[in-house]
Formats: sequence, C-alpha cells, structure tokens
Amino acid sequence: MNYIEKYLDNFWTINENAPLAEGKISTKGGVIKEGDSIVAVPFKATGKVSEGQMEIGYGHLITSNDKENGFLAITSTGERYRIPYSDDIKLSQKQTKDIARADIITRIPTAKNKIAAAGGNYDEFNDEKKMLALDYELNVGKDKKGNSGIAAFPNFFKGIIENKPEIALSEFQRSSDGKLMTKRNNTTKELILDALNIRQPATIAKKEEEPKEVEVEVSEVKPAETFKQAFAAARGNREGEFTFGGKKYNTRLREETPQQYAAFLSKDKPVQVAKKGGPIEKDPYKRQPRFI
Repeated sequence: MNYIEKYLDNFWTINENAPLAEGKISTKGGVIKEGDSIVAVPFKATGKVSEGQMEIGYGHLITSNDKENGFLAITSTGERYRIPYSDDIKLSQKQTKDIARADIITRIPTAKNKIAAAGGNYDEFNDEKKMLALDYELNVGKDKKGNSGIAAFPNFFKGIIENKPEIALSEFQRSSDGKLMTKRNNTTKELILDALNIRQPATIAKKEEEPKEVEVEVSEVKPAETFKQAFAAARGNREGEFTFGGKKYNTRLREETPQQYAAFLSKDKPVQVAKKGGPIEKDPYKRQPRFI
C-alpha cells in the first residue's frame, strides 16, 4: 500500500467523516441509507472558513467548478473520471473515496512547494511525514496572517524537517472555532511518533524461574522483596527455607544433590523435601554438579 492509500484509509477518512467510512447513518455527516446501500449527500460545511458552503463525502467543499464540470475522481489504480453534479446528488462510498483521493493527489504539488520553502524536501520524507504534510495542507485554513496549510504551522514543520520531536510535539495542535480538535490532534500525535521514529516499543517482563520443589503450606507473612532477592537472602544466611508470596520454598539449587545441599546447610544427612503425600528423599541429578 502506497502512502496515499495508507493516508486515505487510516487517517483522512476516519477524521473527516467516520460514519461514512464505517457505513453508519449520520445526518450531520450527510450519510443516509438508500435501499441496502449507504450513500453520501450534501451537508452544511463546518468551521468559519467554509461557512455558508456545502460539502459532501470526506470534507470535499462543493465548488462552482464541481457544479459545472462534475467532481474529479481518481481510482486506486490512477484512473481519472468525472461524476456529474445535480442538486439531488447522491454518491456511493466508492465515489466519495475516489473524490477524496483526487483531493489528496491534486494537492501534492502545493505541499511539495511549501515544504521546500520551509527548507525541506518532500520527496525525501518518509511516508508518515508526507501524510502529515498533506493533512495540514488539506485541512488548515487561513490564519490571521493569511497563511494556510503547511505555511500556517512553520514551527511544527521545522520540527518535522529537522527531526526535532521537542519542537514538533509542542507545535502540532489544531483548533476549530477556538476549540481544540481533540480527535484529530490525537491521531496526528500518533502519526508524529511514527514520522520521527520515537514511539517506545512495548516490553515484556521476563518470568522468573522458580525451584521445582514447592511447599503448599501458606504463611501470612507478606514479602517485601522480589523472589530472587528473597531466595538469595535465604541462601546467604544458609537457611533451609524461606517464605515468599504466602508460600514456603526451600533454598536448594537445581544442581545440588541432597548430600551437597545437606553439606551446604552443615547437616549430616540428606534434606527431606516437603511435598504432598509426606517427606521423601531423592537425587534426580546424575551428572557431575556445578557449584555456584
């Protein structure tokens, strides 16, 4: 999957119109059901920048060019076609996605130029950086200085271009009508972590190995250390057993025979290891022992 399809499927559609992407009815998002199909219809655009306009599908503002020439659409294989406009237009999910793909692809040249003006090279970006550049260029309207898209977030893209997470993560948040765009900011942050390769890998705790012989008697003593620490402390004191986690354990090493263990504890006979059914004596180790 190239970065355009990755951006379209995993970011743009779910942020612009999640109900449409998920096939759910939404009056606010212009998603209705017609027969057995989910279709998109025009709805009032959100935000002050596009106030009074209508949009359809995944954030596509309906323009005079759309009304005159039809919507430009591009398939996943790159084929371009036009979808005629009408006042009662209804688009399939595939058509809305093809229009969104066209919106993305036709904005790439502008994104490249703005990244170059900021001191970067779009073509050298990894997929996630390209996706960030496209999303800001497509989604951000004009600021008070008249800048829009990438140019409205110079410090953020400085952090992206120069691989400086501390800058990027302090300058990326977007707002609409004075309110933070929580969902989009959260998904953008995840994209930044991947773009700058700073996501922390998950770690799996290593399970500690326990001796084979375990007593079933329960003690009320609550341990204050780890199993290894408790075992080491008991061995250091030449104790025959210790309590950990409400259970009693002996201090015999795996390599030790009963005779060696008895010698370690300064006893004259093999140690009897408590198990269900009563005490037994055994020496299961036949090879030459290794002393620790």
